[in-house]
Amino acid sequence: MEAEVECELLKTRKVNFGHSLSKMSPAQIAEASACYSKLESACPGVTLSHAVGEFIDFYRRRTVSVSLRSLFDAFLESKHEANRNYQRELRNVFERVGQLNDVVVSEIDPQQINQALKDFPDGNRNAALRYLRAAFNYGIRRGWLTENPIGRLEFKKRLRDQVEVIPPAIVEKLLSDALANDLELVPSLVFAFFCGVRPDGELTKLLWSDIDMSAREHHVTIRATIAKKGRKRWIDLSENALAWLGEYRNRGGKMEGPIFPLSAITLRRKRRKNALAAGLDALPQQGARHTWASAWLRQHGDINKLVLQAGHESPTVMWNHYYHAMTPEAAAAFWTIYPPPAEERRIVDFPT
Repeated sequence: MEAEVECELLKTRKVNFGHSLSKMSPAQIAEASACYSKLESACPGVTLSHAVGEFIDFYRRRTVSVSLRSLFDAFLESKHEANRNYQRELRNVFERVGQLNDVVVSEIDPQQINQALKDFPDGNRNAALRYLRAAFNYGIRRGWLTENPIGRLEFKKRLRDQVEVIPPAIVEKLLSDALANDLELVPSLVFAFFCGVRPDGELTKLLWSDIDMSAREHHVTIRATIAKKGRKRWIDLSENALAWLGEYRNRGGKMEGPIFPLSAITLRRKRRKNALAAGLDALPQQGARHTWASAWLRQHGDINKLVLQAGHESPTVMWNHYYHAMTPEAAAAFWTIYPPPAEERRIVDFPT
């Protein structure tokens, strides 16, 4: 009895199979056969129905996804109430990966992003990845992709006290550009690069009354009320620093009130524009201070005096960090960065 039932089932399957084949054209049958051959060769054990199902899922994801440009536009729109500085930084990062604008976000390859950011300094690259990660997470919430590609990229590990030194040639470009195009920025660059005044807190609160250019030493006073450690300290101005400040004054620069009378946000904006003019994506936050400390220690070798001027606490830590951060040749070049010679005024008398 059981044998007869099984026999009937086999007959039914045979008839159904015949009906299925009759619904397919010879070309479709040939194509199905070719697909089986490809699967068997490239993906042993994967069935045709599984492969088709995977493709259908991929196709659905792609058709509901959007281009990278559309994702960025939507994300920026969602941040329209954020502060302008944050919006500007987002746009700058999005522009750097602009070659991928037409790629559908569900198909973004992490290595494409890695390649687009390959020229970023480590700190800037990490910041860019964080901005991109936020944008892709927004896309996931909108259903445009299922996986954040930034999750498969490594953030660069940076030591907290890692020394970032700016080459003397770049420092000269920064100062020369400010002198020619943004005179107001010159003093903040001078006191950052040639005195190591901290960019946050100290620099924006420094007053011209804290500066005595006629003194033999201790030209700059960092008041206890603005010093990071709450301790008053004094810093000497080098000859080239005095020369830059003198040229600033000769060109009509104001020398009363705050060294930089505008807001910290304006200072960051001006510094970024200045950095771009010198060929940098951005000026490292502590780059000027680290450059000054490294150059000063190489030039003078007096670690105890450097500690006092820098407002630091440990001579050992400063020596280990800064002594080998700059070569003697680079330090010598740094202390010979002077403003360009003033052009002679040529007055021609015309006959009356």
